[in-house]
Amino acid sequence: MTTLSLCMIVKNEEKNLPKCLEHIKDVVDEIIVVDTGSTDRTIEIAKQCGAKVYYFRWCDDFSAARNESLKYATCDYILWLDADDRIEQPDIEKLIKLKENLPKDKKAAFAFKIVSIYPDKEESAYQIRIFPNLSQVRFRGKVHEDISLDIQKMGITPVFVDIKVIHQGYINPLVNKKKAERNLRLLWQELKEQPENLHWHYYLGQTYNLLGKREKAKSHLLKVFHQNGQCHQSVYIAAVVNYANILLEEGKPDEAMALLETLYDKFPQDDFVKFVLGQYYVLNKDFEKALNILITVQPEGIDLLIIPVAHKDLRGTYYAYLGMCYEYFGYLRLAEQAYLNALNYFPGNSEILITLGRLYEKANKPKKTIKFLTDALSSDNLTPSKKAIILGKLGLCYLKMNQKNKAEEMFKKALMYDPQNSDLRVNLAMLYLEKMQDDQAIALLKQALDGSKFIGKNKTKIYLVLAFAYAGSLAIEECVYVADQLLKELDLKSNLILKDMNDLIDVFTMLGEELKQRSWMEEAKLAFNIGLELAYKYNALTEHLNKKADILSSEGLMEQK
Repeated sequence: MTTLSLCMIVKNEEKNLPKCLEHIKDVVDEIIVVDTGSTDRTIEIAKQCGAKVYYFRWCDDFSAARNESLKYATCDYILWLDADDRIEQPDIEKLIKLKENLPKDKKAAFAFKIVSIYPDKEESAYQIRIFPNLSQVRFRGKVHEDISLDIQKMGITPVFVDIKVIHQGYINPLVNKKKAERNLRLLWQELKEQPENLHWHYYLGQTYNLLGKREKAKSHLLKVFHQNGQCHQSVYIAAVVNYANILLEEGKPDEAMALLETLYDKFPQDDFVKFVLGQYYVLNKDFEKALNILITVQPEGIDLLIIPVAHKDLRGTYYAYLGMCYEYFGYLRLAEQAYLNALNYFPGNSEILITLGRLYEKANKPKKTIKFLTDALSSDNLTPSKKAIILGKLGLCYLKMNQKNKAEEMFKKALMYDPQNSDLRVNLAMLYLEKMQDDQAIALLKQALDGSKFIGKNKTKIYLVLAFAYAGSLAIEECVYVADQLLKELDLKSNLILKDMNDLIDVFTMLGEELKQRSWMEEAKLAFNIGLELAYKYNALTEHLNKKADILSSEGLMEQK
């Protein structure tokens, strides 16, 4: 059976090394550890794990250190890891099977999926981690060291295997900044030695952007773009996409779009390119173009071969954008499935849960709406205003289901998170009116208007609901006052002089027409309904009084004049 050496370079890794070697030490035939200057218990721990330990004076060259470790390997193949790498048990079992089938002719190298953990995301890319132990195969590059160039020269076939290495070296943002500053120095050394190597310009662009030096980042990324075809396809695509992202951050969406369309013309079959362009179309609200391109994407192909990308995030985002396109065109079932696929990638994501809740609300499925909105409420990262929005939507759902007490509970909770939300106040007031609690509705609306900072449509709507409440109890003086305030709010003629009820009804009808002209359709409907409510209540009262008069007259009880 072919044998396998594990080769590592370390410095002050006493915390990481035990976890790294915990499972892997029983898989490999030997462990080679090259220490570059540890001052903690790293060397002692390595020896306890059965490693052969050697020493190397650090010289600002990662490849030199890694190649030093390769010198001591005696097995047929070499596996290389960092101390902050982890291979979990399910992947250890896959690695054991791979080792059992390593080809004796040494004509294959094996790329693992490297998952890098950041504070706010995960990125992954395939990287060769097992290769034949041949003296002609060595790492290249002082930083971002790479074994693949020599693999290609030797005619060794790279094989992509389903084994994950979890890299935890990017969890700490402060450490990331220090690494970026160190990498910057090493990259400039490389560029001086290899001025035509576009890979270094790409990595310099990325590093400067990470450090917030945008103009310098752009200059290096542009060098890759202008030297089209002289670097690996993944490097070229990544450079153009990153440059487009910087343009978007600078408020130049048209330039970013043009750049990505040029990239698409060059790589029309590349799923990553198609996804990024589709994403930009969605952000630009060009849903027709977005849908036409996104439906051609194979989600598993959203990848760059040698450049790390956040596969999980990008695929989840792809489905979210696809759902937005389907929803825009009214394909609600397709939108539902797309959003559910996105949720599989982002379990518990409040935005997707809210979106699904809104979708089910459109489809008039209140039970499903309530389920997804309730799930969204359990998210930890919700702002108070976002909680208020969710609770408000839940209140409306319970209203549709005629669960008025539950709806009232939701609206009240929502107002605790966002006391100045005019829509919530209006919805709760309308609920009070439905429950024949006119006094509570009026008190709530007057409180909202008292010293409020509401303007425009929000204030108009509150006045209209207040007028509707007054109309329900035929509080004519109050209705006249609110009508006058509405006329002022809308810059219309005020100082009302009304001769009878019909004049007041005409005012609200006129307000409805004005609001309709402004395309404030919900508010217009409210104004017309106030007129109808006044007419209905006044006619009912008049009819009641007339009947009462007839009864009194027939009984001879009316005062004779």
